[in-house]
Amino acid sequence: MILLPWILFCILNGQKKLAVGLLICYLLTTLTKNLLEPKIMGKQMGIHPLILLLCMYIGGKLFGFLGFLFLPNIIMIIRCLKEEGYLSIYK
Repeated sequence: MILLPWILFCILNGQKKLAVGLLICYLLTTLTKNLLEPKIMGKQMGIHPLILLLCMYIGGKLFGFLGFLFLPNIIMIIRCLKEEGYLSIYK
């Protein structure tokens, strides 16, 4: 978040090369975070990355920030209960 105001400040001060470099850094960081984070989290949690992204999106839309954090964990708990045989809602 600090990079966006810094980029704007550099553009206004005429430091175009620094602004372009910062913009590239911002885009690479954002792209890496958005693409790799769900895959890594999904692998650690044992949930497919697409399902994890969907849970994060739906949780965020329905319950705000707390839903964004807790819905993937709830899905993981449901998956664990299913694997242990305590729950049989899907095959």
